[in-house]
Amino acid sequence: MNDLSSLNLLLKAKSKDLVLKICNEAVKRSNDSVTDISAALECTDKNSTDLIRSINFILSKVLREGFTDSSDIINIFPDDFHKNLAGLISKIFTEMLPSWKLYLSTNEVSLPKLTDFSWTVNSDSSGCNLDLEIQDNSQTKSIHAHISRSALIELINGLKMTKKSIDSFTG
Repeated sequence: MNDLSSLNLLLKAKSKDLVLKICNEAVKRSNDSVTDISAALECTDKNSTDLIRSINFILSKVLREGFTDSSDIINIFPDDFHKNLAGLISKIFTEMLPSWKLYLSTNEVSLPKLTDFSWTVNSDSSGCNLDLEIQDNSQTKSIHAHISRSALIELINGLKMTKKSIDSFTG
């Protein structure tokens, strides 16, 4: 488990709003995040970097486990962690999680998203033409591929085997 002791730096925050702002800075990871947090908490850049890592550790655990309730989030913290601070962080995460998910899904590096596709089978049975439209960050790209007849047959046979396997589990 990650050492969450760096989160105790948040006890130096002058208000709950500042804790919220710091959590937002940590999630959004702008170029000035470390400097801004260091200034706000009057700590070193290394302490701010450790704090950002701890906040992002909690965020990744919350996302990975699918937590949406503050009672689930508060259980991430060790028993000896500051109870009020754990409660505040859990409350912030519960309230901010939907907007953080949206931010991360649109602004962080991720796999391209398929936005449209079309396919045509050639009349001479030489194969299939596949046109894909994908969105990678804010750019839309078109990809054209030709799948040979033998590759198509192999793909269809593979799908049939997959269907049989699934049917055997579902009865």
